[in-house]
Amino acid sequence: TPDTKAKVTATPSYEEVLDRLEELIFESQYEEALARCDSLAYASYQDQQWDVYFRAQIAKGDILSSLSKTNESQLLLERLVDSIKTLVGDPSTTLRACYNSLGECLGNQGKLKEQHTFFELALAVHQQLPDEKKGEVDHTAILYNNLAMSHGEQGDLNKQLELLQKAIDLSTPQTKKDSFYHALFFHNLGYTYHSRGDFNEAVPHLEKGKQFWQAV
Repeated sequence: TPDTKAKVTATPSYEEVLDRLEELIFESQYEEALARCDSLAYASYQDQQWDVYFRAQIAKGDILSSLSKTNESQLLLERLVDSIKTLVGDPSTTLRACYNSLGECLGNQGKLKEQHTFFELALAVHQQLPDEKKGEVDHTAILYNNLAMSHGEQGDLNKQLELLQKAIDLSTPQTKKDSFYHALFFHNLGYTYHSRGDFNEAVPHLEKGKQFWQAV
């Protein structure tokens, strides 16, 4: 009889699972994403892959916040901070992500001063990272956007405009996800001009945001 070879299904790497998890969250498929967070956290904890473990936990916090379970999200994320510093490092991209997620969670609760503090912490950690650890340029742009919107929510529209322009200058819409964020930055900039009563400036930026949104 001819030799038969058993079919071998390659086990996806942790990075591949994290990428798929990020896609699910981006597509708002929260139920499946939550299940993947838990299974990924369990597997990576057993393997003592701490960076992966914490990234899975941070993703879970993001999902809970998006589902309006902000108190649960805040408790989870706050518990992670010291462990991340000990087991992954300070500064680290994981600590940056945790601070940023805490800022978003607190903002969803209307705690604007606390939100601002964590957005500033996230940017400070990011700026301490060596260039090869910072990741895509859009990470910097997203952090500037988040901090800009926090300034605006506290009434400082001039600072909001300044940081949003920085976000746009740093953003490079090469992928679907990049285009989404680029559209968001232009929309936010247009909205800020509108809030100031600068309607002539607002319209072209809102239109540009719409163009990038249609690419998504």
